[in-house]
Amino acid sequence: MNDEAAAREELRRRAKQARGEGEFLLRELEEDDPVFRLTAADGMAHLGPAADTDLRLTWATALRRRMERESDPEVRMAAAAALVALGCPDSTEAAVREALLQGLAAPEAEVRARAAASLAWLPMAFARDSEVRSRLSQSLEDVEEDPT
Repeated sequence: MNDEAAAREELRRRAKQARGEGEFLLRELEEDDPVFRLTAADGMAHLGPAADTDLRLTWATALRRRMERESDPEVRMAAAAALVALGCPDSTEAAVREALLQGLAAPEAEVRARAAASLAWLPMAFARDSEVRSRLSQSLEDVEEDPT
């Protein structure tokens, strides 16, 4: 079992003990282990569209804070992707845009891929953004040149 699968299994175990998924994911987003933070952000992205408005706003605030202070680039992209899935409240759009631009320039292929995939869910204004298009194009060229 790989680290991510083990982390997901542990998250499932902890979720059974938690009173609610919303509170549980908020706590996991603050864990020391980046795998747990990544999985929590992914969980918020997956469950977010069905969550009530208050919970989505609470998650959006927590995700933005996580994105701003996160040192792990993959967790930062997961937080940005979750914000996109939650509907990216207007107050977070600039922060999400900046995080995704940084993600497109990341040396890790997984981070670039997550950033590029997240762009597909953003409002069309982002698709017309020349800096976003330029960075996405550069990121795709880097992937084509990378033999791994």
